[in-house]
Amino acid sequence: MIKPVLHTIILLFIVVSLKAQENLVPNPSFDEYTECPDYEGQLNYATGWFKANLATSDYMNLCATYIYNTIPQNAVGYQYPKIGNGYAHSINFGSGSEYMECRLSESLKANKLYLISVYVSLTETSQYWVEKLGIRFTKDTLYRNDLQRWTEADAYFEGIKNDTANWQCLTTCYLAKGGEQFLTIGMFDEWDNYIYYPVQPAYPNLVHPEDIHAGYYWDDISVVESDLCKLEFTIPNVVTANSDGINDFFKLQLPSGATFTILNRWGNIVYKNSDSELLWPQSGEKLTEGVYFYVLEYQINNKKEKQTGFIQLIR
Repeated sequence: MIKPVLHTIILLFIVVSLKAQENLVPNPSFDEYTECPDYEGQLNYATGWFKANLATSDYMNLCATYIYNTIPQNAVGYQYPKIGNGYAHSINFGSGSEYMECRLSESLKANKLYLISVYVSLTETSQYWVEKLGIRFTKDTLYRNDLQRWTEADAYFEGIKNDTANWQCLTTCYLAKGGEQFLTIGMFDEWDNYIYYPVQPAYPNLVHPEDIHAGYYWDDISVVESDLCKLEFTIPNVVTANSDGINDFFKLQLPSGATFTILNRWGNIVYKNSDSELLWPQSGEKLTEGVYFYVLEYQINNKKEKQTGFIQLIR
């Protein structure tokens, strides 16, 4: 059986400007609470936030008197809030991960770009640090009654540094499908697929030998509809449709309402698709070798966009 290699669409987001927008994240700096935390695993005490699985995502606040939750010194490290009076804490370990979830103040709008920003700080009891952390947007809560890790993220925060002293600002962008109401934050993908680096814990006396993890404080989280992100589709420029099972076609996911058109060198349309998913060349399609021209038209943030380029078809 032929098993073609798929060229899946890649979204590249670039920050281009700054503009104030409404933050859809409730209690973004974890200042507000229903109860002052006094033990581990009490993220639910932070107004608007809850644990997304059975793991013990934590809540630290200046109001706390129990050492696990106090600020700046607590059971996992030493850090002052980025802003306000509180912050959250989660760890990522080999067999699972802790997740934090909130319900946004309003649903995301289809074909709108959203900028997501967070501040993180590696805890002093961590044995590892990772280069990326992820987010998921869903219409319903992701809560699950176990400790297992979700393996798919909608976007990643990348370029994280090994730094326990400072807060790092991380940003990423997301193209909404429409109707997403919940934001989940944590470590997605399998532990073995992550790039992680060992680090010497600053507080080794607080670390159990079997407790191998990367822990992070979280603060000042925001999700805003924004023109900060430029959307660019990476489309392959060569397809070798020779039925060898390698690079025989490419497959793309498109925004709702997008149109993808391919023309030959004489300007004749040989393919046109307005579905959310396209595949080219299609099975049995008789096209000659040569260079084809494509036009991708779509609308983002109520603005019409066009991307063009060339694809070489080799038989």
